[in-house]
Amino acid sequence: MGDKLNKIMKILSINILLIILATGCGKKKYITCTNYVKNDEQNYILESNYKIYYRDNYVKEIAITENYASEVDEVIDYIEEYRDLFYSNQNDLYGGYTYNLKKLDNRIIVDILVNLESLDVKEMVKDGYLDKNYTINNKLTVTGAKYFYSSIGAICEEK
Repeated sequence: MGDKLNKIMKILSINILLIILATGCGKKKYITCTNYVKNDEQNYILESNYKIYYRDNYVKEIAITENYASEVDEVIDYIEEYRDLFYSNQNDLYGGYTYNLKKLDNRIIVDILVNLESLDVKEMVKDGYLDKNYTINNKLTVTGAKYFYSSIGAICEEK
């Protein structure tokens, strides 16, 4: 009877472990931040979404979607040119940036992926682009990322 009970307990333990692994482990933890800007002076609207993926206390990657809209063709053309140049320069200076820019009628949609594993955080801090208080050991912290995006008006929530 004791061997049978031990086998049942082992099977139950394995099943519980499998359930825990299937439901919790392997899930990416992330924070979502959103921002909405209506700039009447320059005649555009910007809706931004940021997904900050992290492990432990450090950001691993940030997926960003910027959605610009304007009824003025020149504004859309300028945004297209400016965002393309901006993200190209960011990647040249700090690495870690990949982006795709699409122009659709009166909209510009930019999808950006920032890989923090290959981003030169130390150089970004040195250049004043990123506050040193947002980092530990040249790695962007989750708290730092939330402060950064909150400082530009985004609202962040944990998922």
